Amino acid sequence: MHWLSSKKITDRDLKRVDFERYPLVPLLGEIGFLLLRGTGFVLTLMAIAPVLPQQIPQLISVFSCAWLLGLIVPGAPGGMGIFEATIIAFLDNSQFSPAIILTTLACFRVESILAEAIAAMVAWLIFNLSFKDA
Repeated sequence: MHWLSSKKITDRDLKRVDFERYPLVPLLGEIGFLLLRGTGFVLTLMAIAPVLPQQIPQLISVFSCAWLLGLIVPGAPGGMGIFEATIIAFLDNSQFSPAIILTTLACFRVESILAEAIAAMVAWLIFNLSFKDA
């Protein structure tokens, strides 16, 4: 216990971080990332069920809130994630049934995992091919 207490960080060990300006470029990049992912979610939902143009801002907003809560709240192991539960809770049953939402979420998960895997494979190929030629 004495050894652990000696390793504890004190206030004098912490350094203050000051920003000279707000990190606008990462914020804009994150907003673009969310809009692209939200658009993918809406397009996936459109492939499964009809979506009215008036519903698109609500769907993007619900997706953004669910994505944020999925980052903040740790996921439930072996069960439905916070992201999925938030989307189901925010979208009322009068617009989309839970079956349609769950189907959309399952397809969206598969699409996003495949997109990340394909991007990783392309990056790996580019990296390996560029060093073989050098």
